[in-house]
Amino acid sequence: MDPAISYVVGSETPHTLNSTWQRMSLTATAPIDYERGEAGKLWNGAAYASVGLSWDGLPASSTVAFDRVQFARTPSGNLLGRSAAFHDDHMCYESGAGTITTRTRERTMVGEYSAKCLLSYIPGGTDGWELSPHTDALASLKAGGGRVTGRVSVSTDVPRRWRVRIRAYDSNYSLVYDGLSSAPNNTSHANGVWSTAQFSATMPSTARYVAVTPYVYYDSATPQPGWYFYSDAHYLSYDISDPNFRVPEWRAPRSLKIRVKPARVNLVNNPGFNTGSSGWGYFGASGVSGQMTWDSSTGRGKPGSVKFHLANGNTVTNSIVGIAPISGINPGTKGGDMLRTGVPHILSAWVKVPAGYPPVSAAAWDPLAAVYRYGPNSDWIRANRPELVQGEWVRVYYTWTPPATSTRQFYGGVLVPKATYTASSNGLSFWLDDVLLEETDELRDYFDGADISADYLWQGTSNMSKSLYFPGRARHAQRLTEIVRDNVPWGTTFDLVFS
Repeated sequence: MDPAISYVVGSETPHTLNSTWQRMSLTATAPIDYERGEAGKLWNGAAYASVGLSWDGLPASSTVAFDRVQFARTPSGNLLGRSAAFHDDHMCYESGAGTITTRTRERTMVGEYSAKCLLSYIPGGTDGWELSPHTDALASLKAGGGRVTGRVSVSTDVPRRWRVRIRAYDSNYSLVYDGLSSAPNNTSHANGVWSTAQFSATMPSTARYVAVTPYVYYDSATPQPGWYFYSDAHYLSYDISDPNFRVPEWRAPRSLKIRVKPARVNLVNNPGFNTGSSGWGYFGASGVSGQMTWDSSTGRGKPGSVKFHLANGNTVTNSIVGIAPISGINPGTKGGDMLRTGVPHILSAWVKVPAGYPPVSAAAWDPLAAVYRYGPNSDWIRANRPELVQGEWVRVYYTWTPPATSTRQFYGGVLVPKATYTASSNGLSFWLDDVLLEETDELRDYFDGADISADYLWQGTSNMSKSLYFPGRARHAQRLTEIVRDNVPWGTTFDLVFS
């Protein structure tokens, strides 16, 4: 480093932390390498840096303390990951109202894939259509929000009016900001030529995640199912003029966070109905009440299950009826865990069907409930898979591998076709318990975070988050702590996070 050339003085406006402390910061660009021999330049580019503090006119009797000195690179470039930006590895966006969103090679601007948003029907009260961000499509923000710029590109076959949409969420994935770029509107080009637009907005102080997507208008023409647009090159960055961009958050030096990967994960929220039926509801029936109730005394392994009963003759609005999570087992809201494409998954559940009622099946369907896929029904399993029968309880299951071009959200439940329900003189009735969804091609024993062993944990809120299994967790945690302590520099702190 050449001190004569790279020396920088100055300061930003102090940020007052409390009555005693202020945070000062300085942003500078480190000198890069240059040609040796150029007049007045004797050194290579910067390799090290130092920091000092000075005060003008400080009384001789004053005492000044400073703490938490930090060097850090300022956040720059795209805050989004590669798949959220240009759909590199998997699909990060889901179908919105009236749309089917897929990952496709049909037309791209960056890389190998883009997102295609197809209108399947026209929801009432809408003036356009869009794709929606899922968890993987979100960029993390520093505490305090800040001002961000979002940019995205759109391709259509005919010119269409569109705007950039930025949405922000708090730490609980609740929406705290939803804004569209203002007029004048952008107009896409004809014949598939890509158009690009951007929009800047100040995020609320509670915002911790942000996403950018396009919103395409129907305009004066009557919208038709089959209309589509392509979206690519999603980009989010801090506005360079924002102090939140320039000053990174404080991080303690020599601090490690070591994440221990579980051997198994049950992706279902409230899988055992241990304390209630929150998150679950009836599916496919309307105009009736009391179809699904929580049974606190009945359960396969421990008390707690849900009971579904629908008498014959009620209105069934879908082609299928039964129990399913209200927002999908893999929730279609922010914070839901998404499936990995190209990896086998199994959905299973234990059911008890009273005599005289039709058999039920584990089933899955796409976000618009357009295509249903069933596993074997409970009667077939009782006759052919005795290892999946425990007294009155039968374990139903469905196995599949999400394709690379599909969305990563999952909707599933325990259901029967409408024709099966209609043909039953008694209607439909069954109990449901112990639902398991995991990445595997082998049907394995059920588990959830309520199991009494210390090897089982809830990822978050008890009964309302995914379940984790760490074989021998207590023993391994102690041994891992000893190994890490013996192999990190003196003074380094670390946390073991089982997550």
